[in-house]
Amino acid sequence: MQLSQYLGEYRQQRLARASQGMGALQWNDFQRFLERLEDAERSQQRDCEWCRQAVEQARQQWQEARQHQRAMETLTEQEAMRLLAEQTRREQKQTDELATRAFMRKD
Repeated sequence: MQLSQYLGEYRQQRLARASQGMGALQWNDFQRFLERLEDAERSQQRDCEWCRQAVEQARQQWQEARQHQRAMETLTEQEAMRLLAEQTRREQKQTDELATRAFMRKD
């Protein structure tokens, strides 16, 4: 994060300036600005965490929707197979009945 890097650099700059000597007013200005930067960094971290949680929640919802979709596809395929088997049985029954009638007529 750029803000964290800037905060670290600003702290180093404050220490370097303090070692060269700085007045109380300038020290207080540095300190207030550092506090604002730290507040901004905490806010940015909260925002990033919120975004991570939102992404995770969206990912979970997507996975649940995908799982539901796959389940529906499986059910659809099973129903199609059941209907096909039923149709095949009906056709076989008709064929058997026709063959039986034809055999009965020959006698």
